[in-house]
Order: sequence, then structure tokens, then C-alpha cells
Amino acid sequence: LTLDSPTTVEEVAERAEHGVDAAREYLEWFERMGVVTRVTESPATYERNEAYLQWRRIQHLQEEYSQDELLEFLQAATDRDESYATEFDVDAPEDVSITAYAREHDQRVEDVWEDVSLWMTTRRRIALLERALTGVDDGAAGQQSPA
Repeated sequence: LTLDSPTTVEEVAERAEHGVDAAREYLEWFERMGVVTRVTESPATYERNEAYLQWRRIQHLQEEYSQDELLEFLQAATDRDESYATEFDVDAPEDVSITAYAREHDQRVEDVWEDVSLWMTTRRRIALLERALTGVDDGAAGQQSPA
């Protein structure tokens, strides 16, 4: 799950402290399940399948929380989103000029960057909660259905 860039079987084996054959076997199995995708053939490299992980997060939310709880989470996240938009006086976190905002408001760049990052996380959470509430699977989980 930590493969955020194409990684060889040998590197995975080293990270997992297992043999190359075992790593290859598990990676092939994870590929069949949709957890990872093969990026290149020779040498074989893999990376995690973000769509699969997104699908799993939605499944987890639907299994662990009631619709009322999900609605409460969504309301809280929406309130945070609106608060960030008001604070930064822009519609989206991508519209914030971090250095300009820091200078204008006499803040550290790192602090502004952290707030903008939290706003981006809030936006991702809203999208995730909306999908969990509507039960919509837009096919982003990949071509294979997870087992």
C-alpha cells in the first residue's frame, strides 16, 4: 500500500524483508485483486491502485457508519470547507497563492501551506462522504471488481 511510484519486485521484497519469489507471488495476487497495478513488464514494476483504495474507503464508511452519521460528517466537512473559503477569500484551495497570502497576513509560509493542505483534505473527504452516501461507484475502482 506504500507503493506511490513504480517499484520493482526486488525493491518490494527488500521493503517487506522477504524473498523475491514471495514478493512476486504476492504482487501478482494483489494485481489480480486490483490492489496494485503493473506499470512495466521488464523489469516488472508495480504501484498501488488509488481507485481500489478509494473504493475500499467508501465501503468502510458505508459499513461502519449509519447514513445519519455520514450526513453529520458531511455537514461538518462542508462547514470547514466554507470556513476555509471565507478565510482565504477564494473558491478553491488551488486558488490560494501561499506565499502572497503569508506575506499579506504576516504568517509563516509553512503555516499557510498546512492550512491549504487541510482544506484540500477536507475537499477530498467531502467527495468521499458524498460517494458513500449516494452509493455511487463511478467505476473509479478500476476495471476489475474487487473480490
